[in-house]
Amino acid sequence: MQMLIDKQQNTKDKIIKPDFSTKTGREFLAFYLQTKFKQILQYDKKNENPIFKEINPNFISKFSRRLIENPQKKFLIGVTGESASGKTTICKQVKNTSIALDFPLEFLSIDNYFNDISDLIKKYGNFDALRDNGYDVDSPESFQLDLLKEDLTKLSQGENILAPQYLINGTGISVPKSIPISSEKFILVEGMAAMYKDIKDLFDVKIYIDIDPKIQKKWFMERAA
Repeated sequence: MQMLIDKQQNTKDKIIKPDFSTKTGREFLAFYLQTKFKQILQYDKKNENPIFKEINPNFISKFSRRLIENPQKKFLIGVTGESASGKTTICKQVKNTSIALDFPLEFLSIDNYFNDISDLIKKYGNFDALRDNGYDVDSPESFQLDLLKEDLTKLSQGENILAPQYLINGTGISVPKSIPISSEKFILVEGMAAMYKDIKDLFDVKIYIDIDPKIQKKWFMERAA
């Protein structure tokens, strides 16, 4: 996969950004993306340890049709998986690659939509004590899902937002309207809550990150250390 990325970054055959206001321009881009998708999937399939385990057979055609028929709506890509599965690492790499390729993509972490639990942490003394008393950080009730749905809807319609910021310093504080998120053509959204009810259907593309349990445990322990 890295070889494909390097090849694209170094190629002299750069795509000219089409005019999205014309159907011809959108069809051209759709054809280009179909070609790239197929190239990546064919290359990956030949590897001993392929990255893509399973793909909806209608994905490429639906993706292309969506691009041509509804050009004004932004593409929302939801990425989820278990804790320490590598979601954030992968998304940050995609974001960095999009910058290198001058590709219109924004990144939003759903971890910033955790509820403000500062009062609960003060009550129990610290987060570990709160968790030991039954608080489930991965539960849908632990997220500001109504706000997340509202913000994702705005982004899909071309409106920039100010996302909250959840402080990871142990205080449990959520700072409202703190992180500026631009409504780019493609918006990569990562987090456990991406596939929760009322959220998952907002996405045009849904990705689940699977991983070997042994590697996941290793990463989890390294992160917790």
